Amino acid sequence: MSKTTKLLTYVGVAALAFGLGAASPASAATTTPPAASDVPSDVQTEIDAIPLPSLQAKVQERVDQLADEGAQVAAIEYAPYAADSPAHGGAVTMALPSGCGLVVVAFLSGSGAQMVNEALTDCGSKTWTRHTLRQRIVAWNPYNSLDPRRTMLDETNTSYSTASYRVRAVSYSCANGNSTNYSMYAAATITVGGTAYSTNAEDVYGFAPCGW
Repeated sequence: MSKTTKLLTYVGVAALAFGLGAASPASAATTTPPAASDVPSDVQTEIDAIPLPSLQAKVQERVDQLADEGAQVAAIEYAPYAADSPAHGGAVTMALPSGCGLVVVAFLSGSGAQMVNEALTDCGSKTWTRHTLRQRIVAWNPYNSLDPRRTMLDETNTSYSTASYRVRAVSYSCANGNSTNYSMYAAATITVGGTAYSTNAEDVYGFAPCGW
């Protein structure tokens, strides 16, 4: 069971067993079976794998909230922010970790009326001075491979506020309940301590009842 599953209260039920002679008390403890989590197991596995504790906790809280609201969370995708080191002899060495991460959460709203691309960026104790985020929602017909993919939304937003955590969501309003595949994409750049870091992540939500 995930560490985020709500704790249940275990109630011990006392029972008295009576024999032919003197009564001898006996206790039989019964436990209430744990309630099934509303967070899909594959999504929970992805949350548990986020390596940044601060970001992991925020994503867990948000996904639990969405599940309580009846939203259908299909997938999350984590990606670290990184900066390329200067090239040496024409080769670029490995990316330098920033300690910051991006998570894209793809979900159908509790009302079933909107497909949502929600991006969460967290830097823990670090702060950034600029955050540019591009979010895209792409849809396609799962039953016809010849049908072209459609960009339902493509937005770029820049914040110049000093911060260590930011959430931004964009959505597409469903025109009907037809089964549709969706790709939720986010690409971002942040400036931390004068250094620019970038990342991108993409989720796929298959067979959502949300057509165009």
